[in-house]
Amino acid sequence: GYMWGLFQAGTDTTGTNIINAFSLLGEYGLLDEARAHIHDADWIKKMGEEVLRFGTPFAAGPSLAIKDVTLDSGLHIPAMTMIRLWFSAANRDKYINGDNLNASSPEIFDIHRWPNQHVTFGLGMHYCMGSQLAKLETRIAFQTLLAYLPDLQFDESKPFDRFAGIVDGVREAHFTFDQQKAEKLLEEL
Repeated sequence: GYMWGLFQAGTDTTGTNIINAFSLLGEYGLLDEARAHIHDADWIKKMGEEVLRFGTPFAAGPSLAIKDVTLDSGLHIPAMTMIRLWFSAANRDKYINGDNLNASSPEIFDIHRWPNQHVTFGLGMHYCMGSQLAKLETRIAFQTLLAYLPDLQFDESKPFDRFAGIVDGVREAHFTFDQQKAEKLLEEL
């Protein structure tokens, strides 16, 4: 029932967010910076929020217009109409993240963006109750993988492929690391 749905939804989206984090950091050449900040809680928080904003795992969700609404564009949505909310589009909308003078355009991946006004977890009464757990899991995975996979690098010579669906993520991404150093670290545990 409800609990299964809650944990299943969190598993898919959090797992996707973790690979999105490593893929985005790799794509933008930021893995060395990430390693340098592995214990910097403020840097990790900003990076994590930007990954959620830019690589929104659950890109869209259904909703119901409970009253008549007319958008700025002139589109009229009658009450009781099913609509699809695009969180990924809202996260890049100039009205949500465009007024931030301390950050680049909402179309740019900027791990130093703060404040980060994303709506990845929804809003108001529809805010995701698992948001803090998802952020914690992502932080732990991020710190653990960077610590125990020395010299982790994005392998640009291999295929890289994203997919879009109910959950938007990465189908194929390749990384390299120093296996001998990694084995030595595991022996020390």
